[in-house]
Amino acid sequence: MNTLMTEPVLSPVARTMEPVVSCVALARRQTALQPRARILYVDDEPQFRRLGELVLVRMGYDVDTAADGVQGWEALQHTHYNLLITDNDTPGLTGLELSRNARWAGMRLPIMMTSGSLSALQDPVWAQLDIAAFLSKPFAFDALVQTVERVLISANHDRASEIVVESALRRLVRAIQPYRHGGINE
Repeated sequence: MNTLMTEPVLSPVARTMEPVVSCVALARRQTALQPRARILYVDDEPQFRRLGELVLVRMGYDVDTAADGVQGWEALQHTHYNLLITDNDTPGLTGLELSRNARWAGMRLPIMMTSGSLSALQDPVWAQLDIAAFLSKPFAFDALVQTVERVLISANHDRASEIVVESALRRLVRAIQPYRHGGINE
């Protein structure tokens, strides 16, 4: 469990980026600027589940947890979530199966997959599920927070783009006038 509390290894590119802001400052920024995102965190390992929940709650997110894929599926059916974080190796339903069920049910929320093995990435179903991110276990909590922020920002950007396109299409449809061809059927 100590690996979750270690400092992440930064690449030379990441070291040149903007300085890391404290967790408290990020939490204040998150709650001050926008509504809190609701996250479902599915993991069968109680330590990972509890620590992930604590870190994300401290960052200003509303977090529900589930101990397996079946509980996760039940929660997804009854509550709207902005993000699903699921371990792939859970009993009942694996993370891939849970993700597949969510996509088949028409849920468009972003999905982050975690796993101690890379076997999930080799499954052909992976490419079809539009998984937003993958974190290999064990991961540093900073990596979890940074990945969640990146995924949510990307999802918000995608949604904003969809709204702009939908609005433009509505205006275009309203502007279309029927063609008056002057035929005998008018």
